[in-house]
Amino acid sequence: VASPQAGASGMAMDGPIIADDQKPPLRIKVLGGRGFRKADMGPFKGDPFCVVEVSGQRWQTPVAKNTLEPVWNFEIDTTEYELGDWLHFTVWDRDHVTKDDLLGKC
Repeated sequence: VASPQAGASGMAMDGPIIADDQKPPLRIKVLGGRGFRKADMGPFKGDPFCVVEVSGQRWQTPVAKNTLEPVWNFEIDTTEYELGDWLHFTVWDRDHVTKDDLLGKC
């Protein structure tokens, strides 16, 4: 792929030019979390899950039942991204009667 900013070496001034078919897959690992607040009523702690978003794509971990320290070990592989795209992580508490509670985001 050529660029007006590329020199004879094929390098742009801010780094290499990568064609879409040469872009490496992006691997995202959502391992778990600690220190979430108790969001459920009564004796229950919470049922957290994490939503991951990049380039308009969205994935969700399984719900970890009755814990404030979830372990998901959830992996995502995608090539549908552009260099410089932001990754968004949002952790929610699953509620069956009311809407899910936001626990944190980054």
